Amino acid sequence: MFKTHKNKTFNFSLRYYDERKERLEKIKDGKSVRIKFKTNKNLNLTKARSIRLLMVTIVLFFITYLVLFK
Repeated sequence: MFKTHKNKTFNFSLRYYDERKERLEKIKDGKSVRIKFKTNKNLNLTKARSIRLLMVTIVLFFITYLVLFK
């Protein structure tokens, strides 16, 4: 005859995802885990940058040699 009011509920979805923690839990449970290896792209960029800088300094020294001694 009378309606009873229910408490309000809500669904809270997590916003933070910790990949490392998930992987560790899978390892503990005995599931297979794919390992991701990081490539060092920064090293290749640094090497190319230093070679370019060396080439520019050689060209500048050659130009100053031509200007000063001719």
